[in-house]
Amino acid sequence: MKLWINIAVSVVAVLVLLLVTEAFVHTLASSTLQNKFPNSSLLSPFKSCQIKDQGSSLSKSFYRLTDNPPGLWYELRPNVSGDLYGTQVSTNSFGMREHETTIEKPSNTFRIAIISDSATFGYRVRVEDRWSSILQELLNNQVKTEKVEVLNFAVPGYNTKQELILLENKVLEFKPDVILFGHSLNDIYGEGTVSIGTSPIVKLLSSRSALFNCFDFQKIAGIKRIFVTDYTLNKPFKEMYVAESDVWKNYQKYFPEIAEVVHNNKIPTIFVLMPYLEKIDGDYELNEAYAMIEKATKDSGMLAINLSPAAGFQYPDATSFLVDPTDFDHLNRKGHNVVAEAVLRELIKEHLLPR
Repeated sequence: MKLWINIAVSVVAVLVLLLVTEAFVHTLASSTLQNKFPNSSLLSPFKSCQIKDQGSSLSKSFYRLTDNPPGLWYELRPNVSGDLYGTQVSTNSFGMREHETTIEKPSNTFRIAIISDSATFGYRVRVEDRWSSILQELLNNQVKTEKVEVLNFAVPGYNTKQELILLENKVLEFKPDVILFGHSLNDIYGEGTVSIGTSPIVKLLSSRSALFNCFDFQKIAGIKRIFVTDYTLNKPFKEMYVAESDVWKNYQKYFPEIAEVVHNNKIPTIFVLMPYLEKIDGDYELNEAYAMIEKATKDSGMLAINLSPAAGFQYPDATSFLVDPTDFDHLNRKGHNVVAEAVLRELIKEHLLPR
């Protein structure tokens, strides 16, 4: 009996110690203190212990963490097939939701590369219903001198910084003749955390315990933070796309960085500004956001297609263009068709297609 009492006392003592330590670490890691004393030698070791929003958990069957290249953080697995987001998805040997291809461009082929996120990946739509697939069909009906190959490099969740890394380390190998960036408004977001195939218990601990994060159990558990930006800094789009916003000032630097890469490689590049179809009746509140992105793109020497209601595109009964009435980012076949036709017109207007 005495043994069991001793065990119980020891367990309680350990639990109390853990709780006290958790409270101590949680306080020192808090964003309030970290922001108030950013150069404190006492607080800086605890910054990595901060609790972050855990974001979406990605399917282990389709995604994997990666440190190569640095900053990409995760990627699609090659040669997998199955149900993802309620849709049949297959990847090729390069980890693209695309037909099998080769790095070397086939002879007599005009190649277009598309870099983007879930909006272009084809979230909840069939592969043939994506604007990249529709565009390839339209182009092959339009161009008679060469075969046109459109390669979709989109990965759900990627932002502009990751897309720049993807461009430099993967896309350029395929020697595209034209590059298209599918830009979504949420590309400006500061990142939270990526988790892949993580158990609910580990996710719970990671989202609640500063002590757990402090000892880097996240890495063991298959969780990895994307950058160090506090996810809670994300605000409504109309507050982030403001010239005086620190978020915008930091974000807009990626446009000239991308421009430098594509210009050095002599590849014409178009930013396709994907529509965000929330509250489009009357005065569209995101006019300024689209205007800022378009200006940043063109000031960097690249082309831009503004597909938003701000640019006069008509989306009568907006929900009929979406995969879900409450999902304003992701288009269905009807919406993807609008994008493909607009891109085709731009390619023709800018004389970017083979004659």
